[in-house]
Amino acid sequence: MPTPANDPTPHADRLAGRTVVVTGAARGVGRAIAEECARQRARLVLCDVLEDLGRETAAAIGKSGVQVRFAPVDLAEPQSITAFAASVAQEEGCIHGLVNNAAIATLVGGAAFEDIDLGLWDRVMTVNVRGTPPV
Repeated sequence: MPTPANDPTPHADRLAGRTVVVTGAARGVGRAIAEECARQRARLVLCDVLEDLGRETAAAIGKSGVQVRFAPVDLAEPQSITAFAASVAQEEGCIHGLVNNAAIATLVGGAAFEDIDLGLWDRVMTVNVRGTPPV
């Protein structure tokens, strides 16, 4: 099996024919990862709780000619995760890669523990800890 150092496949085609799911893909790191996967010719399934921005991201990436779709997913809601997984199983059949990027970091990083709102802390734990494994 070729290693990255001796792989004859051009970098731009390493993911060709493979389906990759990227969570938290609407902006930031998730969008950058999705854009790189697109450069490598992956078929993409993008998801995020930010529906409008997620659709804009998918449309922008789709202009490159790769197959991409967006689905809204709220990792704090188990039924949202289940519905997303069912749609991927039905529409893509299988996936070859999963980038579990979605998380809540806004308003938490750098704050003193006693300054973090309990409701925000609960949402962070729900999304970042409980919401990630089911994806």
